[in-house]
Amino acid sequence: GNAGPITVSGSRNASAVLLTVRDKGPGLETGAEATIFETFAQGTGGDRRGGSGLGLAIVKGFADAAGIGVTASNHDEGGAAFTLTFDNSLLVRV
Repeated sequence: GNAGPITVSGSRNASAVLLTVRDKGPGLETGAEATIFETFAQGTGGDRRGGSGLGLAIVKGFADAAGIGVTASNHDEGGAAFTLTFDNSLLVRV
């Protein structure tokens, strides 16, 4: 299956900068937000595409090591959204 175009967007609030990567695919399965970043985690739906289940676990590991938050959710308009949250304390003023 094709997840369609990938959209990358950024925003800022009083405490952080957020970077969101989203697709227009089928989205996450119910409850997957809690386990999707675990090593070897894969969806159980019919649209399996292979893979080792390591990609998002690696993303989470790097994010945690750098003090960056990472979350997964379903977007209101369909598809999955992954958001990296950079606390303002991590930002360097230039």
